[in-house]
This record gives sequence, C-alpha cells and structure tokens, in this order.
Amino acid sequence: MGIQFGRDHEDTGLVLGSSVPFQGNVMAAKPPKKPAAQVETAEPDEDDIPSTQQLDSDDDPESWGRLVPLNQYFNKQSLIADVITFGKDEQCDYVIEAPDEEDSADDDTVDRTERDTSITSRQASRRDQFYPQYSRRQFHIQKEGHVVYLCDDSANGTYILGKKIGKGKRAVIESGLEIALVHPFNKVFVFVAPSLKPKFALPPKFVSKYQLSRELGRGACGQVHLCYTKGTEEAFAVKIVEKQTLGGSGKPTYDKREVDILRAIDHPCIVRIYEVFETEEKVFILLEYARSGELFSWITKGLAGRRGADRCSLVKPVFAQMVLAVKYLHANGITHRDLKPENILLDGEPQNYVVKITDFGLSKIMSDHTFLKTFCGTPTYLAPEVMSSMGTAVYTNAVDCWSLGVILFLLLAGYPPFSTEYKNVSLPDQITRGRYTIIEDQWVDVDPDARDLMERLLVVEPNKRLKITQVLSHPWLQDEEMKKNLSALIPDLDLEWPGFANPVSRDGANGSANKRKLELQEECDSQPESASPKRARKQAESA
Repeated sequence: MGIQFGRDHEDTGLVLGSSVPFQGNVMAAKPPKKPAAQVETAEPDEDDIPSTQQLDSDDDPESWGRLVPLNQYFNKQSLIADVITFGKDEQCDYVIEAPDEEDSADDDTVDRTERDTSITSRQASRRDQFYPQYSRRQFHIQKEGHVVYLCDDSANGTYILGKKIGKGKRAVIESGLEIALVHPFNKVFVFVAPSLKPKFALPPKFVSKYQLSRELGRGACGQVHLCYTKGTEEAFAVKIVEKQTLGGSGKPTYDKREVDILRAIDHPCIVRIYEVFETEEKVFILLEYARSGELFSWITKGLAGRRGADRCSLVKPVFAQMVLAVKYLHANGITHRDLKPENILLDGEPQNYVVKITDFGLSKIMSDHTFLKTFCGTPTYLAPEVMSSMGTAVYTNAVDCWSLGVILFLLLAGYPPFSTEYKNVSLPDQITRGRYTIIEDQWVDVDPDARDLMERLLVVEPNKRLKITQVLSHPWLQDEEMKKNLSALIPDLDLEWPGFANPVSRDGANGSANKRKLELQEECDSQPESASPKRARKQAESA
C-alpha cells in the first residue's frame, strides 16, 4: 500500500514497480485549505529551511514520516500508509490546489515584515509559474521496510538532490532531503522520517554513501539488510555481524575469514564484496545483491508442481552453475563447508537465473595437503565423515560434493533426503549410513542421468564420492545447448569443463557422452559392493 501524487487518474491503480493494485482512500485525501496568514511558512532557500525542532515535531502519532512544506501554498502531509500519491487529480491522497485569488501575496490584511513580503511574493510567483506544469499525478511516496522511495509519475519532473528522477523511475529518499517539482529550485517539501532510523549505530562513512533498507534475513552470526546508494536505485546487500570479545584482550573483534576469502576470489557465480565498514560493536560487509532471493524459496515455490523433463530443464543450468562455482573454490584451495539452499542466491528471471553462492563464514582456505577437523555446518547437509567424527577426525573438500548431492536431491524431488521428520531412523544414522528416503512417485519422471548423479554424490565413503571435476564430466551435464545458453547469460563464466560434447570429436556429441557414461558405469561396477550407491540404498532399505 502507498501514497501517490499525480495526474493520470487511470494510472493510479498500480504502485510503481509492483503488480499489486493500489487501494485508494487509505488516508484523508485532500488537506484543508488554510488562509495564508495561518499557515507556517518556510522558504526553500538554504537559510530558510525549517529548523531541526520543526522537522522532528509531529502531531500524528500514527505516522511513520511526513512532508514538511517549504512553501506556504503547500500543507504538511503526514505519511501513514505505505504508498501516498501527490498531484492535481482529485483522486490523489494529497491534492495540489490551484492558485486562488483570495490567497494573493498582496493581501494587505496580513502584517508582514519586509523579508516576509519578499518571501511570500517569490513563493506566489513560483506558484503561478509552476502550477500549470504540475501533473495530475506528480509523484508518490512508497515505503518498503526501512527504505522510502520517491517515485516520479510526472512528465515535467520530480527532483531530489537537484537531480530529475524521471517518469516511471524512483530513487531512495532519506530523512532531511528536499523534494522539488518541475524545476530543481522549486523546492516544496522536506521529507522527515526519524522513526525509520535503525536501532543500531551506523558507521559514518556508510551513512555518507548508502541508505539502509529492509531486513532480508538473519542467522546466528548476524543479519542482512538491503541498502542503496543514496539518491539512486543501485542496490546492495549489507551483512551486519556482531563483534565478539575474543581471548583476554577485552576488545570486541570479528573473524575476518569471510572478508579475506571474498576479497581473494572473483567468480560470476559467487557473491562479490565491495566495502567493509566498522563500528565498535558491528561489522558491515557490503555485498552484491541477488534480487531473486534464496534457492530454497525457488525450490518450495518456483518449482512447486513442476515435474519430469520440465523440472529438470530448469534445475540443470542452476545446478551446473553451482558446480562451476565450487570447482573454482576447490581449485583455489577453498572449502565452503556450509553449502545449502539458503546460502545459494539467485539473480535474474526464472528461465535465466544466475547463481550467487554466499555466506563464507564457515569456509576454510587449505592447501593440497591440508585436512579439516572442525565440526561445523548445517546438520541435514553435513557429510557423513563430519557427522560421524563430531570434530575428532579429519576430512577434505569432498564434504562440499556431498552437500551438492543433498541440494541436487532437493532440486529434483522437492523434498529433503535426510530429515528429523523421518522418525524410523535418527538423522545421524540416516546420513552416516547413506539412508536417504526415496518416494518413488516423486522420482518416476526424473531424468535417470540426473538421479544417477545424485546417487554418486551421496556416497558415504569420501574417497569413492565423485570429485567436483568428475561431477562436471557426468553425462547429465553433457548438454551443449545449456552450455551455449549459460555462455550468453554469463559471458565471464568459464565453461571449459571436461566431458562437454566437442562438435569436432570423432565420436560426435552423443558418442562422447555415451562413452563417458560407460566409463563411469565401469568405474562403479569395479567398486566393492558397498560402494555402489544404488546397492547401498537397497541394502539400507532392507536393513
């Protein structure tokens, strides 16, 4: 819901940037007209802007903000709804009134100083000059969480920070900024919203450049907010992490591992880091913003009801990007250790999603001869070697491949392979014994190659589990059309992975894929009985 200002009544039904119809009459629409002498006036020149005390005072306890007039011919507007419209149209929440001869600046009944008379005359001149150019719907204010947009609906311009927003566009506006109509110097309002300030202190350097917006999510280590470059719609995600007092220093600090890793890597399918800010209590990490949200939401909502070839065609390019990103990490000596749908973000449109892996708080940089020992990660995505050791034994980057197998299972079937909801076997036993739950109705139309890849990833013994380069050479990912689409979608993506069909190959595309599939099958058949994922599943089901 929101408030709009504008001209075209037929357009007031939609909030800018949304397909949700605007429900009118959310506020008292037209402000009452007051005699000029009874209206508090302020001139938009720098020395006449209302005082801080004026801006911070408000007589409407239900409002989250207000527009304070900079011209006696405009009235104060309390902002209660999330969208508020302004313009000459009678249907707007705030109607810009036409000039009235009774409000003439030459009214001799008003006792004015010489300066007041000069201000009033100038304001009247501007009113007469600009009123004909105001649109029936000039602009609207739209509140989303902690961020407020000034949305331009006019033909002749709405301005903030001296810049024209542009019809159909919007800009983030913060408390204290002035709104001008038609021309940059025709300032008519100051926007005031002290109630939208966050409850924690922001770094001054952050405040000077960015406007904090709504919360996107939170976890054990902190919270993530949307933020914008001031005066624009350039969006970022800012991860806010609480500092902790470590050791005997008594001085709050934070684990810089995530920042160090993100600064050291550069891949189109891994979220990028831009800046880091600090206060005494918190760290603010400015990150790339993925507009389409978490993979988990797509699995539960976007893929709901999709099955068979249709589902697999959507899942395959998304999973391929994940594999390429993990391949890059492993090639650079980095193990993520907490891969899960909540830590995989999506950007773009459903048919052309770009993957962004995030949250490297548990990641570890390691050499070829390094082994990991820390017990960490999300339980349902933990590899068997981590679950069984409880931090007492070592493990390798093969744990990421197991997590990819769990994610692929979810993508293909729409339900988790391991869960505390499966009461017949405890979660640790499900994982350490590789006893994932197969609901055949959910798998009947799944591509056999896709299911085969999932099974080869969910192998209990890490040395028999597919390595990340082997995942890329699996038959299910031998899809030249997908490769071309990904290349067009993400020009910087390295698609030179083993096993892709080579058009000049003597075997041809299908021949290469089928040959590799036979090789993989031979490798599987040569393994001990317990190493075959299909056999292991049958044994687990009969146990």
